[in-house]
Order: sequence, then C-alpha cells, then structure tokens
Amino acid sequence: MPVEVKFTYAKAFGVKITNYGGYAYDSNFSSGGRLYVIYNNSTNRKVYIGTTSDVEKRFKNRLRGLREFGFSQSELNAILIMVIKLEKREMSNSNFNPSPPSDKGLINVNCSNVKLDVEKLLIATYMNKLGITLVRNTTKTLGFRNDFTQKLIWSLIDETGRNLFGNGVKEVTYSLNSGELLP
Repeated sequence: MPVEVKFTYAKAFGVKITNYGGYAYDSNFSSGGRLYVIYNNSTNRKVYIGTTSDVEKRFKNRLRGLREFGFSQSELNAILIMVIKLEKREMSNSNFNPSPPSDKGLINVNCSNVKLDVEKLLIATYMNKLGITLVRNTTKTLGFRNDFTQKLIWSLIDETGRNLFGNGVKEVTYSLNSGELLP
C-alpha cells in the first residue's frame, strides 16, 4: 500500500488595517503545527511556503513588521494566507490521521525510517505541477525525491471556496514511485 498525504487548504484569509491604524488578520488562526502558503499577487515571486509548530505565534510577529513598513490596504489586498491541515495514511492504517509538521516541515512515517519533508514536497508541487516556478523560498527548492520503498500519493484539497486551483477544481492528486524525483 502506498504512503498517502492530504494537504487540505482549510482556511484562506487576508490582512486588513484596523480603525485604529493597526493591522489584523480577517480570520482567526487555528493553533498548532501547520503548513502555510502566502500568496502575493503583486510580486513576480508570488508564493512563499512555510511551516511552524505554532502558526498563530508565527503570524502575530508579522503584523508588527507590516505596521513598521507602512503597507497600505491596497498593497495588503494582494496578499492571501492559506493554512493547510495535513493528514497521512500508511500501510498499516486504513484511516487518514492528522499529522502536523515539525518546524522543519517534517512528519513521521511509521512504515519507514525516512521522515517526509512535506514543506519540500509542497514547494516542488507548486514549482513543477502548479506552474509557479518562482517561489520566495530560498531553501528546499531543488526538487523532491520519494525515498520511501512505497509509492507516494499526495492530494491538494481546496476547502476555502476561493478557487485556488482554477476552473472550479477542488482537488488535485499526484504520485511518485519509489526513488522517483519531482525536479
């Protein structure tokens, strides 16, 4: 049985300037470990993909930076932040189970001694499958190899209602055989 991973885009939201001149997110973050994607339509490198053990804490500090640099609401309107819930299913388990990543983007896979770098996998997916070849990440951009002895299958699922993959597509699924490289 293959190793399967679901990347569910559970929330998508932006940043707004408050009535008091501060900055706030237009939605509440879920606490806990998550992958996230920051999409900025106003730059040539539109996507940044990251991971954190505490997404709320990570983004709280970023609001201060926005205030200090003086971004306007029209500049903020180009930014969309997506929080991704991870689930995996392995050989010995027939159900998908929540699998929050570490700060380094890794999840444990019990059927192997290899940890799965879900951050690197998602970066490679954006660059090679979704056509966004220029990402703002400076590391983890040199491709992803399936180092498992099993086939790896992963799905990106849009639950945000924002048509993230275009043409009304809500789910895209990809796979790599053992040893295969996603450049």
